[in-house]
Amino acid sequence: FTNYGSLTVGSNGIYSTGNVSLTASSYGTSDIVQTGVIDTSGSNKTVSLAADHSVFVNNTINATGGTSGKVYLEADGSITDGASGDINADLLDVQNYYWGAVDVTLDSGLHNIGSVTGGGSNGYARLGDFTLKTNGALAVGSAGLFSSGIVDIYSSGDLTIAGDVKSWATGSSHNEVTAVTLGTGGNFINNSGSDAIGLQGSWTRWLVYAADSVGNTYGGLNSGNT
Repeated sequence: FTNYGSLTVGSNGIYSTGNVSLTASSYGTSDIVQTGVIDTSGSNKTVSLAADHSVFVNNTINATGGTSGKVYLEADGSITDGASGDINADLLDVQNYYWGAVDVTLDSGLHNIGSVTGGGSNGYARLGDFTLKTNGALAVGSAGLFSSGIVDIYSSGDLTIAGDVKSWATGSSHNEVTAVTLGTGGNFINNSGSDAIGLQGSWTRWLVYAADSVGNTYGGLNSGNT
């Protein structure tokens, strides 16, 4: 469904056995505000929310049927969640609607996501600041995550890096910037090699936090400060 102007998912929600696709577009001013549940019970289906301004995740989005249920979020202003925002999917993919370097803040801590990907290496495709906190294990998918700003990811379970995490944030000689922070309440597992965390800007650093000093796989990562 495509709407010319902003769109609200009402309190009665949307329940489907197929794919759910909602688009709101009107000269960069349209939002999608999710108030009710969006649930697709079909196997390996996709929930897609695309707005040329912002997307607000304020309730549960379920796309967990089968083994490859996907939630696709796309905006140019911001993508944020409320206290009850709860994405359940095998894959979350986040992209700009056009080239807006969308800022992403999904930090309710309720999300159950198998893997996350977002943005692209070209300048127009990179996301803005990116924050994600999940309840359970999480992987950065093989397609990677690309941000022009700060990346902050936390999973309460194991955190696996299967694709590169790259940031183009830039600091200064008087203000070093932590461009990438990866935290886990379980084990940190890097399967993407020594360049899995890529800092493209100057005067930046990355941090990895794990629940314990043992049981982690760093895969050649070395901050030089361990």
